[in-house]
Amino acid sequence: MDQKENTERLERVFTLLIRIAMGNFTAIIERSEETDELEALTALVNIVVEELKDSFLHQGFINTDASYMELVNMVFFLDLDGKIVLINEDVDRLLGYGKKELIHKPMGYILQKDSQPIWTDQIRNLLTNGKMKKNLKLKFMTSDGLVMSEFCKLMLLPNEGLLSAKIMIITANLIKDKATLEGKLKQKILARIDRLGSNRQDTPKIKSIFNMDDIEIIRNIGNHLRHHPEKDITSLKKLALEFGTNEYKLKRGFKEFFGMTVFRFLKNERLKNAHLSIRNTNEQFKNIAKMNGFRNASHFTQEFRARYGYTPRQLRENS
Repeated sequence: MDQKENTERLERVFTLLIRIAMGNFTAIIERSEETDELEALTALVNIVVEELKDSFLHQGFINTDASYMELVNMVFFLDLDGKIVLINEDVDRLLGYGKKELIHKPMGYILQKDSQPIWTDQIRNLLTNGKMKKNLKLKFMTSDGLVMSEFCKLMLLPNEGLLSAKIMIITANLIKDKATLEGKLKQKILARIDRLGSNRQDTPKIKSIFNMDDIEIIRNIGNHLRHHPEKDITSLKKLALEFGTNEYKLKRGFKEFFGMTVFRFLKNERLKNAHLSIRNTNEQFKNIAKMNGFRNASHFTQEFRARYGYTPRQLRENS
């Protein structure tokens, strides 16, 4: 890949970092087929976005003062040919396109290539049998080359509706207030990126042991632990081999990308799941403890209080 393309790839990385620092976790960088360090960096930044988004969503359940401050909706009105006839201000805010750039453009103009045939099928079905899906997952391309994966609500408008608009598409996004993210959050993200090495002359270059495949493996292991909190880790070596890596990379990868050990990560996920279950269900504490891998209710209560400063019973009574 030539220098110009690499420069554009690097610019997309820093564009995404700016979005993150402003509290916007809606977009990621579209992946390429390259296997170089820059692609590994891209994968890492995407992981950071998803981790931060999950983290802040969970904080919203635990501490409403730390929750997302604003619900942002993109709204598109289309004609029967699938061309845009009207958008709201949040389209510009999230995608970076103004009205003049999008009016009379086909919807596919702002869709990532994988979503274009999906959308084309929807328009074809609408024109042939008058039907289309009410819910659809589409990937949007922002004006600065990032990708937003969105669940969309589709509605057909009556004939006497707005001008020539016959289709309405709505998406919803949660945006964190900028003031709560400045400083420490930005430093945290940039510190993670610096671990892959720096090109600045005044900073010693650090060689990362992780390539793109390694990063994907660490991410997959993290997802596995999230989805199976009831399972104990009997051996880090065995866990690493199951996912095609080794114990050293597993340990160092979790420290580097999640900022904690594998066991600490699993405990955090167990406690987060338990917290949500207590708030949103009437399940008995002993069952919640068992479902999340704690030895017994007493052990669960002890760990829960150490993490949150209150007991499971106190949380349920105040929920």
